[in-house]
Amino acid sequence: MTSNPRRAVFFVDGVEQKNSVVNIPEAIRFFVYVKRLNSSFKITRFERIPVSFARGTQGSKQWKWGKDWIQ
Repeated sequence: MTSNPRRAVFFVDGVEQKNSVVNIPEAIRFFVYVKRLNSSFKITRFERIPVSFARGTQGSKQWKWGKDWIQ
C-alpha cells in the first residue's frame, strides 16, 4: 500500500462494504471473530492495487487502526 493514510476496504461479491479500516500499518494480520453459530467466511484474495476502487457507500464507517471499536 502506498496511500497515506493506508486504508483497507472490504468487498463482498464485488460490492463495497460499509466498514473500512484507516491508518493501518504496512504489514498486518487479520483476526476474525464469528459470532453466529454455524457461520463462516472465506478470504478469496488480497490485493494491493495502485488506484482505489472504493467510492464510499451510504452509511459507511471508517474504523481507526489501534483504537477500540465500539459500535
